[in-house]
Amino acid sequence: MGIAYLVLALSLVPTWIAYRRVKENAAARDKARFDQTVQATRDAVLQRIERYLAALRGLRGLFDANPIVSPDQWEKYARSIDLSGNYRGMLDIGFAPRVPRGDKQRHIAAMRAGGFPHYTLNDDADRDEYFPVLYLTATTNSPDWAPGWDLFNESNRMAAMEQARQTDRPMATGKRTLLTPDGREAGSGFVIFLPVYRDGVKPEKREQRRNATIGFVFASILHRELGESILGPPTNRPVDIEVFEGNSPSPEHLLFDSDAERAAGNRSESRQLSTSMPLAGLGRNWTLFFFTRPAFELDSKKRLPKLALLGGLTISLLLFGIVWSQVRTRSAAEVLSGELRQSEELQKRTNEELRNRILERQQAEDALSAEKERLAVTLRSLGDGVITADF
Repeated sequence: MGIAYLVLALSLVPTWIAYRRVKENAAARDKARFDQTVQATRDAVLQRIERYLAALRGLRGLFDANPIVSPDQWEKYARSIDLSGNYRGMLDIGFAPRVPRGDKQRHIAAMRAGGFPHYTLNDDADRDEYFPVLYLTATTNSPDWAPGWDLFNESNRMAAMEQARQTDRPMATGKRTLLTPDGREAGSGFVIFLPVYRDGVKPEKREQRRNATIGFVFASILHRELGESILGPPTNRPVDIEVFEGNSPSPEHLLFDSDAERAAGNRSESRQLSTSMPLAGLGRNWTLFFFTRPAFELDSKKRLPKLALLGGLTISLLLFGIVWSQVRTRSAAEVLSGELRQSEELQKRTNEELRNRILERQQAEDALSAEKERLAVTLRSLGDGVITADF
């Protein structure tokens, strides 16, 4: 039976090699698809953010060209920009002028005379400067909205504004709960600020830069709207994306989860492929986590290695069975041949014994016949003697 096992071993070697090759190719294909999706998503995020920044720079250009934008001019601009159609994910964009402490009352009086009779500057502290929200694109649909809330009331917004002013670059806040103009929660998001300088020129010195600031343009971005605008419909997404602020995938730092099933940092969630990617910009650090979903595996070739292994094992076992059958048949034939030879030898010995016995019997019969002949002669001789004596 050694030949059968040798054939089995020799056929298993190419089967194992084919299995490993197919498995490596399938894994490499899935990895390439996954990496391509990850890179495309990252590029889409950057492109979307750049589109928002382009809108913000365009708004700054409006105030650079015309530092005093009237409410009518603002309303025309807000209607023409069409945020919902052109900038999905952006809740609104707006402008907050700089109001030095000495100009606070003059500013309030000018606002009341300009169409807001109940206007007040809603600040929470006595500061050297204020930045009350004056214009919002979303207020075109909210007639009850009243301007005047000071952006410096929140330290998160204040820090982003100061950083933007010093660098003349757009800067974002951390995770915030954004509100609609009528006070309803719109969802979590962040706000991007960009300073507007007098005459459009940033002075070199810090104090001069502070005094040259005439206000800030800003854009409010909703995390979920931003994510869905990039990923498309939630059904049949091949990859799950989770975005966290900073490097820690903790629930409190979660900004966006495409499938509402947090996998980052969750040991109970097991996915075929996963990776993380840092993303820095706008003065913030984010981490993007990517995980494959069932839809990704529908186009995966990960079943091919098992099919190749099953096919190879089937062929190997068939070859083994064929050789095993041939070996058993040959072995049975050899056993039968041996038994036939033994039978023939036994028959020969039996025949020889029979011939010997027949010969012995013939010899015995011949001896008995001779003995009978002698006895008959003797008896005749005796009879002749008796007859002679009587006479």
